[in-house]
Amino acid sequence: SINMDKAGQTIDVRQKARKMIQERRNSKSGKNSEDDGSNKDSGDRSDKEDNENNKDIAFLSSIKKIIKQNMLNRLDGEISSLGIAYLLGDKTEFSGFLKEQIKDIGVTHLVVISGMHLAILTEILFAFVKRFPRLLKTYIVGFFVVEYVAFIGISASLFRAGLVIFCRLFLDYFGRKANGWRVVLFVGAISLIICPEYITDIAWQLSMLAYIGIIVVYPLIDGFLF
Repeated sequence: SINMDKAGQTIDVRQKARKMIQERRNSKSGKNSEDDGSNKDSGDRSDKEDNENNKDIAFLSSIKKIIKQNMLNRLDGEISSLGIAYLLGDKTEFSGFLKEQIKDIGVTHLVVISGMHLAILTEILFAFVKRFPRLLKTYIVGFFVVEYVAFIGISASLFRAGLVIFCRLFLDYFGRKANGWRVVLFVGAISLIICPEYITDIAWQLSMLAYIGIIVVYPLIDGFLF
């Protein structure tokens, strides 16, 4: 009877061990299924975000094509190609002769989208909305800047110009006068905080130097000479 009791205990121990092993396996399989489910959900979210980004890109691309086609239909050959390059940064319509002329004259920078383009377009828009209420004017110009940068594609000079324009909008809205050095330091600091890699970007460096020349150096020279 003692041997039978020992055998029964051994069987019970084995059964408990098997039960524990089975429970562990079930828990692991459940955890794996949960991980698979979470990975699937994250993958679905990333796919959804990619699809939305692709839709936005396709939408902007279609608008570019419409604007380009309208300019080609309404303007003469070289004028339309220059307008497309100036407005959209698209130089595919340039003829070989026109490219050589632009290169020989030394005005290649005029057909490369930069902060100057954004500044000129914004000034034109300011002229149209100058009689609008201050808040509405701020919204219109701000919306245009954001959409144009997204439309063309962000670059160091466009990013710098966009920050400058938003500084101007802020100061105009609150009726404050701009201090050249403060704006330069603010724009430079915000640019490097958001995009630290700009510190080695020659385009950003030249853009900042040009802006410093316009805002700070030019008034000093003008005041000294005149």
